[in-house]
Amino acid sequence: MKKVLGKLKSSTKKGFDGLIVTVGLILLVMILIFSFNYFIMPTLKGSIQSTATEIEQLNDWENGASDVTNP
Repeated sequence: MKKVLGKLKSSTKKGFDGLIVTVGLILLVMILIFSFNYFIMPTLKGSIQSTATEIEQLNDWENGASDVTNP
């Protein structure tokens, strides 16, 4: 009887440990998704828009359609 209770207690502890690890991993993934959506993505989007604007201005300058005059 003690062996059975010992094994049951051990497996229950392992089950709770596994549950804690699983919940921790889920929280970590949620934090990563949140940080990507609200911090990383807007930064990348702004950088890409800035680069696209610069490329567009350079193309306009090459085609002579720019408002900027070259001395």
